[in-house]
Amino acid sequence: LVLIGQIEAEGSWRADTMHSFSSWLASRERLSKALAQRTVGAARALREHLPATAAAACAGEITAEHVSIMVKATGTETLREKLAGPVASDTAAGPVCTGEQMLLGNAGTCKVDEFGKLIKGFTVSGDPEAQEKAFKDAVEREFLQISPTLGGMQISGFVTTEHGQAFNAALRAVAGVPAADDLRPADLRKVDSLVDLAHLVLDGGIAGKGANVRPHLSVHITWDEFTGLYANAHTASTSSTVSVS
Repeated sequence: LVLIGQIEAEGSWRADTMHSFSSWLASRERLSKALAQRTVGAARALREHLPATAAAACAGEITAEHVSIMVKATGTETLREKLAGPVASDTAAGPVCTGEQMLLGNAGTCKVDEFGKLIKGFTVSGDPEAQEKAFKDAVEREFLQISPTLGGMQISGFVTTEHGQAFNAALRAVAGVPAADDLRPADLRKVDSLVDLAHLVLDGGIAGKGANVRPHLSVHITWDEFTGLYANAHTASTSSTVSVS
């Protein structure tokens, strides 16, 4: 990414008469347009907003995964300001560093997954309004479609990360630990768990209220049968009454 950013800034790629640097990169490296655009965007973020990260990457102090994670922290102007802004040391006599340098200080002391969680926490706390807007936008894009297709039903949709994690947790809870002789593939076990979850809701009568239709049983009898049952029930109730004088 550092090299790609340098090539774009240097400008020699324009000699190939490409209308954009991402098009030039896609043609030269045989990349899809989408991947080339993402790569160029990450390279620009590294060149323009993450000087310490670029230096650490060139020195071999951090991996490509660390770089990709740091790029995610440059999504908004507020986050970029916090990355470039000064951060005081925990000790009064300690040096003052930038937010970017403070975050990079953890790259060598924790695993990549833990570093990713750290950066995620930074983006959430650093610009909560943007995170809330992103969540609301994702919620508005949620959908679930179950459509008939040849020989079955096709399920497709999109949910937020939080809802997807809840969905997976519910399926794992229903599926449990597969037995040693359970040779079903993981995808098939997930389908069976989804069906079991549906039956658990419907058979248990715990469906939602409001516009949802709760499970119910309809019994069809004639009017004469109904009046006969009512009369028998009324007679039984009267005969069981004890008079106390």
